[in-house]
Amino acid sequence: MHVPIEAVTSDGYNMQFGTNVVGMYLFTMLLIPALLAGVATSPDSHSRVVTTSSALGRLYWESFKDGAARRKMAPT
Repeated sequence: MHVPIEAVTSDGYNMQFGTNVVGMYLFTMLLIPALLAGVATSPDSHSRVVTTSSALGRLYWESFKDGAARRKMAPT
């Protein structure tokens, strides 16, 4: 996923950060009740969330920095 620098979420986060970080956190928080309920029926009494990512994000680190394109969009 490589979205344009000017793309932001409705909360004002960089779209890539919002999707890959904030979105995964929210999704995990929404799963917590089901995970806790599943512990009772799990053979080892555990539940887990496995989040994966790629190293490609390291190549585009500049897109997360507060550059000129991001500053011009900041609320005044």
